[in-house]
Amino acid sequence: MVFRVQLRRLIAFGILLLMGFSLLLGRLVFIQIFRHDELRAKASKHTQRTYVKQTKRGDIYDRNGALLASTQRLRILCADPSRIGRHYRSLGALLAEHLKVDPKSLIDRLRPRGFTNSVGEVVIDPHVRLRVKVTEAEWQSIQSLMKEVTLAEEALLPEDEKEFLEGLRRWAIFTEPVESHRRYYLNGELAAHVLGFVQTQERLVRNQSVFFVSGKAGVEATFDHHLQGVLGWRTTATDSRRRELVAFRGMDVDARAGFNVHLTIDAGVQMIVEDELKKGVAAFDPLTATVIVARPHTGEILALANYPTFDPNHSGDYPVRNRRNRAISDQFEPGSTFKIVSVSAALNEKVVNLGSCFDCENGHIYFMGWSLHDAHRYDILTVKEIIMKSSNIGTFKIAQQLGKERLYDYLLRFGIGSVTGISLPAERQGKLRLLEDWSGLSISRVPIGYEIAVTPLQITMAMCTIANGGWLMSPMIVRHLSDDRGNVVMTYHPEKIRRVVSEQTTRQMTEALEMVVMKGGTAPKAKLDHYTVAGKTGTARKYIPNVGYARRKCYASFIGFLPVERPEIVISVIFNEPKGSISGGVISGPVFKAIATRLANYLNIPPSNELKYQTEIQDDLVTEAHARR
Repeated sequence: MVFRVQLRRLIAFGILLLMGFSLLLGRLVFIQIFRHDELRAKASKHTQRTYVKQTKRGDIYDRNGALLASTQRLRILCADPSRIGRHYRSLGALLAEHLKVDPKSLIDRLRPRGFTNSVGEVVIDPHVRLRVKVTEAEWQSIQSLMKEVTLAEEALLPEDEKEFLEGLRRWAIFTEPVESHRRYYLNGELAAHVLGFVQTQERLVRNQSVFFVSGKAGVEATFDHHLQGVLGWRTTATDSRRRELVAFRGMDVDARAGFNVHLTIDAGVQMIVEDELKKGVAAFDPLTATVIVARPHTGEILALANYPTFDPNHSGDYPVRNRRNRAISDQFEPGSTFKIVSVSAALNEKVVNLGSCFDCENGHIYFMGWSLHDAHRYDILTVKEIIMKSSNIGTFKIAQQLGKERLYDYLLRFGIGSVTGISLPAERQGKLRLLEDWSGLSISRVPIGYEIAVTPLQITMAMCTIANGGWLMSPMIVRHLSDDRGNVVMTYHPEKIRRVVSEQTTRQMTEALEMVVMKGGTAPKAKLDHYTVAGKTGTARKYIPNVGYARRKCYASFIGFLPVERPEIVISVIFNEPKGSISGGVISGPVFKAIATRLANYLNIPPSNELKYQTEIQDDLVTEAHARR
């Protein structure tokens, strides 16, 4: 009887044991086969880590290798209030004095604050950010401070309190593993409108905080893709304490630093230009002003300066008007500087020559019921004298002989009404109405620089065309790109857009433009002692909506090149609403002379008496831009 009971119990136990093993086996089969991928992914989520490697933004250099913009490594300064405890006030005061920040705000951040975690425990927040942008030098200084900090009379404290203070010094202040970068501009305002500025944004990449720097203006914006570089990453396994298991490291891809941009800008030329521009602004108090220096044979921009300007290191502290690159974004009626286009067209079409004479009607005529004036009363003038004295009536009569159809064709050839293609953002194309939209009065207004609008860069490139023998060049602002090892990865070459006028025409035009700075011309104050100068003044009255053309509000300009025998530089100086005189020769001419005198010495340009006459571009300097226009 007892044996039967035991047997039944044994069988029952065996059945239960078998059922248990069956359930366990079924569960294992379910987990290993049906939920294998899901659970493997969950396990990887807790043990696999992907660390993003921050990249470094490329630097910007001038044409001679001088560093203009670079990137500084920054850390994010943090604190662990749980390791600070009751010492938060004294530590906060010390750090605030060291960091030069408001102590009240910093002390408040260091105050220990409790929160309830996922298991219902009340714990102290172990991580608060104190400052996002801390330089390497500042961090080392803070580390030195924390090693020596004394918050109590430690000799009288019990051992556990001494250990607490030792932990405070070692671990209470730390930096996050993620790094930030700060763009800094070594020379402050120098070439601000060329360089531009950046904006930094913090984003999450694979649950990791990464700082992205993006260009918002200037070369920083145009070449942002090249400057940014490429993030790197590392895929690895970690243990329960999140320590890396090197043996299980997967992909390890290094970040690629951004390419460096080498400009055509010469920092020395830029400094001279900005210095003389400041003097001119102080003397004449204009609303705005622009100076451009270019090499006529290559189209390279050596300097570009605007007033008002800004410091890219603190771009947000300046109004938008200061950050506007007026050299390419401001459109204005150029006035008499535009006569280089009209008269060049007539000379090139051989409808006139420098000796052709025109009756300038004693300084006043009526055309289609509207009057046209000269600044002074002239009777008979040659074409050369019309340029020398900037006669509106004479230029109008030259344009009449040329005809509006051919004049319009030359406006297009000179690039009027189209962007120059410079590698800077926000360039405007100016204004040129279609020929069919011209009125009967337009033939008397367009040739003298009204009823159209140009940018300072457009009229500068037009003068470059006269200086280089008749080729319209594409303006260059970047010479080449290099990697972080200095290897050149991309080179930009000077480009001819099209031949506009013949070399013979440019020689004739240059002969006339030389007279502008002579006695009796409109800009004797632009004449240099040891260099021959060719240039043109402009005094363009501004149009006021619902009022008409103002008498005292003008664009005063002078655009010229030197030396005439072998043109090395073209300089344009444009003042918007200068105070006092409104004449381009009186306002802009002296600024041109001051800049040209210093640049001739800085660039080591030989004096005119040592040079032979040359204007035509050497073919080995440029490449034809077949598809550009």
